[in-house]
Amino acid sequence: MLKGNKLDDVVRMAAEAGVRRIALLACSRCLPGGDGRLERLQRIADEALSQSGSAVRTVVEAPCTPSQLAERYSLAAGGVLGRLGLFFHESPATDVVSLHRLCGPAATEVVACIGPEGGFSPAEVDLFRAAGFKPAWLGPAVMRAESAAVFALAALRILYLERSAWINNE
Repeated sequence: MLKGNKLDDVVRMAAEAGVRRIALLACSRCLPGGDGRLERLQRIADEALSQSGSAVRTVVEAPCTPSQLAERYSLAAGGVLGRLGLFFHESPATDVVSLHRLCGPAATEVVACIGPEGGFSPAEVDLFRAAGFKPAWLGPAVMRAESAAVFALAALRILYLERSAWINNE
C-alpha cells in the first residue's frame, strides 16, 4: 500500500519479472486506501506483461490485512507442499538464515511479504511467524518499502533462475 506512483512501479516490475500474484497488504503502519486503484494496477500489470513477454500473468489482488494473508497462504501444520513464506524485515532476527538456504530445492512457490514504511509491527511479525513464515533480511541498510520490494524480488528471481547452479555447502 505505497503512496503515489510508487506502487505502480513495483507492480510493473513484478509483472515483468513473472510474479503470479501481488496481494496488497493493509498493515497497521499503512495509510488507508488502495482498493480504488485495483483496476488501474491490473492494467499496469497486463501492459507490463505484454511488454516483457513473460508467460506468467500477474494478478493484483484486493488489499487484505496481514492476518487475512497469513490465513490464505498459511504454512502452519504443513501448509502447501513446496510453499515458502517469507517476511522481509528491516532488522535481522536471531533466526534469520540465508535466502540460498531458505530457497532450497523443496521450495517451489514463494510468498514474500514486504512491510510498509516503518516496517511490520511486532504483532504482525508474530502473526507471520505463527503462520509459518520465515524472516528474511536484505542487509544493514534500511530501505524504502518500494526499494525493498524490488530488491527482494530481484534476489528471489536470481536465486530461482540459477538454483540448479548453486554450490551446496551443507
